[in-house]
Amino acid sequence: MSSTSRRRIGVAVLAILLGPLAGISPAIGVEAGGKLPPAQLAFNPTSHDYGSVTVGQEASATFTLSNTGGKGATSLRVILSGAGMSITANSCGKSLKSGLTCDVTVAFAPQGAGAVAGTLTASARGTLPAIVTLTGTGVAPAADRYLYWGYPDIGRAQLDGSTPNPQFVTLTDNLSSLDVGAGYIYWVNAGSVMRIPVDGIGSPQSVYTGSYDETLGVALSETYVYWTNYSMKEIWRADLDGSNAQAILTGLDNPTGLDVYDDYLYWSEYSGASTSKIRRVPLSNLASTPEILFEYPEMTTSGPAGLEVGGGRVYWAQTDWNDYSGSVLSVPVTGSVEARVDVTLSAPNRIDDVALDTDGGWLYYTVNADDYNGDDYDSSIARRPLDGSGSAETVVSGIWMAYTLAIG
Repeated sequence: MSSTSRRRIGVAVLAILLGPLAGISPAIGVEAGGKLPPAQLAFNPTSHDYGSVTVGQEASATFTLSNTGGKGATSLRVILSGAGMSITANSCGKSLKSGLTCDVTVAFAPQGAGAVAGTLTASARGTLPAIVTLTGTGVAPAADRYLYWGYPDIGRAQLDGSTPNPQFVTLTDNLSSLDVGAGYIYWVNAGSVMRIPVDGIGSPQSVYTGSYDETLGVALSETYVYWTNYSMKEIWRADLDGSNAQAILTGLDNPTGLDVYDDYLYWSEYSGASTSKIRRVPLSNLASTPEILFEYPEMTTSGPAGLEVGGGRVYWAQTDWNDYSGSVLSVPVTGSVEARVDVTLSAPNRIDDVALDTDGGWLYYTVNADDYNGDDYDSSIARRPLDGSGSAETVVSGIWMAYTLAIG
């Protein structure tokens, strides 16, 4: 063996023996000729998905950069790409010694709705870059939702009853029912269907005017507005602008409340002479025989009014016209022999309509009474948990009359 070979072996052995004393990790090998391997950068983790993040909010993640090479990483740079992504913390300096780590925190605050992709890159002189693949999706914030009621004008409040405005939309004609959707408040009165932008700005627009005088219920789908013709015993439908209006169900028994839910049309029928009912028919087959979900005993003094469907149940307001007491009943959408009593009020607290906030878990209902003191402002709106737990609470009070409710 030559003296040169013996020297190389000696240098390698010496490097191994002195490695711990010199701050060199034993896991780092020594190249031929006794040279240390170059810097080697790596991120952990190497990818991250922020998931869905609402516009106006942000989500953060921290990534650890390590140098597992034998030499320090010099001229270190950390750069980021991706719309709405930013570095909010960075403990990495201009160099990273062998065996050390540093952290980089990246926040994702989407600028709009849609998918976003980005990369976090760390680079240094004489080594390959370390890369993190970043993804996330911006989600548009949910639109504000309000509680609306009607008579004689259209009132509006937050869902908790705060900032009430009893004259959010001032009307010249009294309304009997309202619903909110497609950017508008729709309401019916006599034989007319009206609407106004949901912000209440502008003048009411006439959607449809008929020759009859008792339009008691209104409901919206994504493409149609529906209403009940109480006196003609019919349910009508039109495009949202009022065009192509036509009767779609006839021969009913005084239809009152109305709702559209999960490809079905639901309605209540009030009859003082026969049996009041809760019924539905599939929108895909309006010619089929309507299904009866609940039927009142014959000649009962109680009858259904406003109706809404949600959470797998049909809820409706009920008034006992013998003593003017009120209640809210419900049955599963598949129908039931027995109706569940969700609210009971003693006379003269009549209930004319209901509204559901299934996201928040609330059942809203009108409380219409008169203490005969001449002020006519004795009505209110109350709510109670949909699951039946807890107590009822009044959210809006001191209003003239609340014949109809809607959330939108």
